[in-house]
Amino acid sequence: MKKTTVYSFLAFMAVVVVTSCRKQQDPNSEVEYFPFQENKDGKWGLISNEGEVLFSEEFTNEPSFCINGRFLVQNSDGMWEIYTANKNPEKIGGEYLQAGMFYENVAPVVEKGKPIQFIDKDGDVKVTLDKLNGKPVEMCTNFTNGLALVKVGEYWGAVNTSGKVVVEPEYLQLSIDSDGRMLGLNKRYKDADDEKKYEYTCLSKSGEEIGTLKKAKINSLRVVQTSYRTGDHFVDDGIVVSTTKNDKDVEGIMGMDGEWVIRPSDKLSQFKYRRGDYITFLGSDEYGLISKDGEVLIRPHFFNLGFIDDKVLVGKKNRNDGYRLYDLEGEKISDDEYEIIFNFHKGEDYTLAKIGKADYVLLDRKGKEKRIETDVYSISNGSLPNFVFEGDYVDIGDIISGLKIQKNGFLGLTLDMRAPQAIETIANLPNMCNFINNAAKYNTYGEYLTADMKFGKALVDIEIAKEGLIKTTRTRSGWFASTNYEWSAQPISRYQVYVSSDRTEQLKGQMKKVYTEIVNEVKKQGSVTKEGKNAVVVKTEGDGYYYAFLTGERVYLCYGRFNPDSLQVTEYDNATEEDPISPTKIGQVLEVDTDSIEVHATSTNY
Repeated sequence: MKKTTVYSFLAFMAVVVVTSCRKQQDPNSEVEYFPFQENKDGKWGLISNEGEVLFSEEFTNEPSFCINGRFLVQNSDGMWEIYTANKNPEKIGGEYLQAGMFYENVAPVVEKGKPIQFIDKDGDVKVTLDKLNGKPVEMCTNFTNGLALVKVGEYWGAVNTSGKVVVEPEYLQLSIDSDGRMLGLNKRYKDADDEKKYEYTCLSKSGEEIGTLKKAKINSLRVVQTSYRTGDHFVDDGIVVSTTKNDKDVEGIMGMDGEWVIRPSDKLSQFKYRRGDYITFLGSDEYGLISKDGEVLIRPHFFNLGFIDDKVLVGKKNRNDGYRLYDLEGEKISDDEYEIIFNFHKGEDYTLAKIGKADYVLLDRKGKEKRIETDVYSISNGSLPNFVFEGDYVDIGDIISGLKIQKNGFLGLTLDMRAPQAIETIANLPNMCNFINNAAKYNTYGEYLTADMKFGKALVDIEIAKEGLIKTTRTRSGWFASTNYEWSAQPISRYQVYVSSDRTEQLKGQMKKVYTEIVNEVKKQGSVTKEGKNAVVVKTEGDGYYYAFLTGERVYLCYGRFNPDSLQVTEYDNATEEDPISPTKIGQVLEVDTDSIEVHATSTNY
């Protein structure tokens, strides 16, 4: 089976240009305040890029930057807290394992033991993103232009700030541009053997298909960075892609009609940063400037080159140089060099610039300096919180449904299956991964064949006992002996799975609930033969029996041709998670000469 990689924009800009501005819908114009220290060992405050101090000496840990009137900081327990951007900041909401920035009027957060939630600027929960279409939501991203990517099972979709589905979760890959347009690879290509057959789907902000791009014409999709958190596929109606030219990996911009907007050239290896009609690019090993139509405006002769305003560049000619301001023709604006130059606010005259250690000034667009009125030792671009979020809970109902409990067995296994069919059944479960399905090949290694089974945060480890699965034949020729392996011809007679809290924090304290829900489902499949406080035997069709029991931190579910008299139902009556009981050996089967298969599954953190 061909594996595909989920793709979304999670990279942040690691260069000297620090994005900052206040126009809310512009991703380059979001940051209102930056964290700063007045002295080396002092606490942290917030300062604007024009040198206005909002507050100082307030937090021991470095805050995030401030966006939309809110900022984040980790407390002494490592939990994220959210505060208002006031002279006297006030905490809103609770404490979070993960918390997002308020790029919109809501932000994703994850509380301990809970699914992903969207909260408003007062800290109130507006959306609980636990399930979509009845299936658990595993992940989501922060918002970009009103949309967040969400992962449901294996596939990605998108929701708006109200939690309404805009794009159904049916994409192996999905990304969002800063203008809300999306690019995805549909799930129909999951098992495709030839990547050249792929067609990427282009979607509008409302989720409507607006075109396709054929993979056969390119090597891969690429992006041009548009802010510290967004990299765009689209440049107007074209898409940034890579291809091969003269044995080199190069980039170009292709329209959805398959025609080149900017033809690939071995003199253009990578698009870097875009502002409006202009894009900085990497030639062979130096940077230049190009128009969105492909006209070279500045030949590549910079060691680094980026934007700090729509028409102001920042760059340095050589590795050991500092950064200077340049115009769009490559002419030097500022004479002095700086270690860091922050982005300009639209409509404001100055930005921050770092000359050296503990030495900052204000800088205007003409390269003139102005003194900062307060003491500044350090200004940071902030301790960035998460951009991708994962709920901190296990949906027990998802585990129960995933076990596929029926009258003739669970996990799709039945007592009339031979070993090869049983192995194939487990290998093809939708939430199965890392399964070794060639048992004979690996028979000489270890006692078990292993696999993983995912249920949201829980990663279920499956072990298939080799005993009874494989028939061995030993042959001898003189001094030499050899062993041959082949599948057994006998049907399986029993198998089992267990769910455990000993390695899954999210299940601690819930094992009795897991047991109760499993038993409720099992009792629907037949009649109760024996039952204690924490164990039950249920007779189903034919000669099959379910046997479920709670040892404290583990819940076992077994199915097979058991002798019900040999199954214990009272010895687990006093089992608790705090005082667990070790299970005894599973009882005898009715047909003792048949082969058996045991499947052990343990929940663990993922």
